[in-house]
Amino acid sequence: MIDKFLEHFRAMPSVDIIENGTLFIILALALIMFFNSSSPLNKYFIPVACIFATLLRVAHWAHFGNEPEFMTPLVSMVANLLP
Repeated sequence: MIDKFLEHFRAMPSVDIIENGTLFIILALALIMFFNSSSPLNKYFIPVACIFATLLRVAHWAHFGNEPEFMTPLVSMVANLLP
């Protein structure tokens, strides 16, 4: 699985690597800011709901395909786990 990820990562153009890395950093910073400014209930409910929705979407892509190109390594790992 890691070999497939590294193979896909090495084949990815540097512009895509920068774009995807930037999106990841922005999302991480947004989550940190959200945790610092949220009420106690929202600190746990909304991130758990977002994680659950993400897992459902990745499972959908693993079953039916048609995922974005940058998600292929993750989706292929999940697809190996599905029956």
